[in-house]
Amino acid sequence: MILPLALLGHRVILSSNLIVSIFLLAIFVDQESWESSSTMSTAAELKTARASAKRAVTKQANQIRQCIAEDDLTLIDDYVVKLKYLFSVFTSVHNDYQALLSDEDDIEASDTYFCKQQDEYISVLGSVKGRSKGVKSEVDHKDSSSSESNLYGDLSREQFMGLLNLPKVELQVFDGNPLHYHQFLMAFEVNVDKMGEGSDLKLARLMQYTSGPAKEAIRGCQLIGGTVGYTQALSILESRFGNKHLVTERLIKGLRSGKQLRLPHEIQQLADDMKTALLTLTQLDTLDEVKSQSFILDVVSRLPNYVQLRWRKSALKSKRANESYPSFKDLVDFVSNIACEVNDPVYGNLYPKRFDRSRGSNQGVSLNSSVSRQSQLDTGATGTAKPSPSKSVKSYAKPEPPCVLCSQTHRLWHCDKFKQMSPRQRLNIVVAHKLCHNCLLASHSTNDCGKRSICGVQGCGKKHTMYIHCPDTAPPESKVSNASFYADKGTCMPIVQVIVNGSCKVLALLDNGSSNSFCSQGLVAKLGLEGMPSEFQLSTLNMSGVHQSKIVDLSVASETGEALCMNHVCVVDSIPVKSAPVDVSLYAHLDDVGSMPAYKHDHTTVDLLIGQDNAEALLPLEVRRGSMGQPFAVRTLFGWCLNGRSPVNRVSRKVISNFVSCLSTDDVSRLWRIENEGLESSSWSQEDKLVIRLWDQEHRKIDGHYELPIPWRDRSEPLPNNFPVAKSRLDSLHKRLVENGLFPKYNAEIVKLLTKGYAEKVPSGEIVGDRVWYLPHHAVTTDKKPGKVRVVYKILM
Repeated sequence: MILPLALLGHRVILSSNLIVSIFLLAIFVDQESWESSSTMSTAAELKTARASAKRAVTKQANQIRQCIAEDDLTLIDDYVVKLKYLFSVFTSVHNDYQALLSDEDDIEASDTYFCKQQDEYISVLGSVKGRSKGVKSEVDHKDSSSSESNLYGDLSREQFMGLLNLPKVELQVFDGNPLHYHQFLMAFEVNVDKMGEGSDLKLARLMQYTSGPAKEAIRGCQLIGGTVGYTQALSILESRFGNKHLVTERLIKGLRSGKQLRLPHEIQQLADDMKTALLTLTQLDTLDEVKSQSFILDVVSRLPNYVQLRWRKSALKSKRANESYPSFKDLVDFVSNIACEVNDPVYGNLYPKRFDRSRGSNQGVSLNSSVSRQSQLDTGATGTAKPSPSKSVKSYAKPEPPCVLCSQTHRLWHCDKFKQMSPRQRLNIVVAHKLCHNCLLASHSTNDCGKRSICGVQGCGKKHTMYIHCPDTAPPESKVSNASFYADKGTCMPIVQVIVNGSCKVLALLDNGSSNSFCSQGLVAKLGLEGMPSEFQLSTLNMSGVHQSKIVDLSVASETGEALCMNHVCVVDSIPVKSAPVDVSLYAHLDDVGSMPAYKHDHTTVDLLIGQDNAEALLPLEVRRGSMGQPFAVRTLFGWCLNGRSPVNRVSRKVISNFVSCLSTDDVSRLWRIENEGLESSSWSQEDKLVIRLWDQEHRKIDGHYELPIPWRDRSEPLPNNFPVAKSRLDSLHKRLVENGLFPKYNAEIVKLLTKGYAEKVPSGEIVGDRVWYLPHHAVTTDKKPGKVRVVYKILM
């Protein structure tokens, strides 16, 4: 006897390689196994089971009628197969129930019940055949029952019911991204391709689960249809989006050219992307593409500075121990460990907000930074970053003469002391040291100066620099523009008291209109910091100029312990900020905001300006406001600060425009740097000195020619094996030359190089296993010299 269990519809996963899409009315088991589980055996129970089976048949028949009425025949084949299966179950249950009846009236009533359902079943099948002639799929009930018995024979009733309750598997739509192609293809093969459906139905589902460029690429295959159309659609997707070299290139580009990482979740995302790339490249057998140290260095350069330093230490340790640098897999493990550290719920917040955790001035510098930081620093306006000019190495350049004021190695117009003097004081310095009034050098007089320039002050036109132009009435060099008039209101600036580097209490201005943060030279001196030289363009309300300054890294904390690491803070002489004193006790809405030292005195000194590059400090956490015209308080990361107007008694009002520095000669300084670039000699770096020393020691003169060794940074560093690439290019070159008819001429040029001794075979004794590099070459022709073929070598690959 066979009994139904339930009426369910699910997509059931049976194993890692087999997923079947099946709609079940019942699973039938032998009477013996069912009775051993205390199952039903009476006629009444069978009658109830037959009614359930009949309802399932009716429901499926109505679904088919709905599809026919809506003229949607896409899934009609599936629905017919399910209907046949459900009716076969209904027939089996009816026969079992009929066998238990003994009364003739009951048997006749049962037959009438069955015939009525059979007529409905035949009517639905006739409707399907009349509307669609494409229904070719037939399912044999015996084979289906046998297959299901084999599939579920090893599962208990509880396990099987659990599988049936699993949610339906939904395929992700493929939008044409090559990085997602292979995952989509595997899911599609498991859920659709292996289900035994017809090719037309598979193609329809393939169109359903694609979008964008992928769908447009295979749209024409619907016109072909059948097995040919489906196969061609898969082939198009494979060639367009599944090429392993294309996928590899996209993965490498994504890892190499991403943005600089700062936050914990960004580091975790990189770790996940690297793991996915490692698995994908291993599966595609293209892992060799990410073995080069240049690629690994590009990925490492995206990490925060302290992580770069840790990787450098780990890489050098591996080199000393194993005589080789770490692989890409080692980097994946390293970044995954870092991601776990910074995202740890307990210890990951030891350094909140930022991850460039260096303190002081000379730390936190990127491993591959060779020039000063190029930044765009604005205060209330937009500026353009000016990169520090790169200095080319000049062989045997004369040492730079010291500055006549500070004895450092720079020209006089670069001296900060010289810039801070008045024009009259500068002129006295030039006269006292007998310098040229035009170029400020001591090697010649003003009349013999070869620099073709005149004073740029309007109405002057004399042959001297604007630095020493002394007008009769010079405008004041003020850093704050004041407009005095009668008023009865003062202004509260958002100033908070902070602790810098754990030791120094200073006042800080929270400036929402500044794109960068600044600190005073006095604060840098108190902390004993050095700073790294930098050049930036500063734009204010009435000026814009390029400034030479230094940048430092600071750790700023509130009195309650809230901390923030501020990187690339620009050092300036002073920060001219004034704020009106406020008696907080006069305002009821400010009773419990606590002590605010910045508003107790009229003359406050601000040593730190926090701009939008540290927006966490500017975020308002709470606002206390009173009536209209009263100051309001804002609670930030570093405590409470005041904003707005504060009534005072009949005082003059100063309208203050805050900017960091204002030099009347900024534009002149910029012009001088441009004009004198050709005259300046740059100092050598340590690598420059090593190269010159190497050439002095190891140069050779052979047959009237000098030979110089190649200045490798590390002579023991192994070179990657490029023989397969060079051999592949040689084969391609040979094929191309034969097709173009240039092979005889090109071969003659190669023989000429060997005959004249320009090229020779490397002796086997001079070949070092990991220090060999093969040079590909190719032919170059020109229309000006027809028939002439030139051999050109490609050094870099």
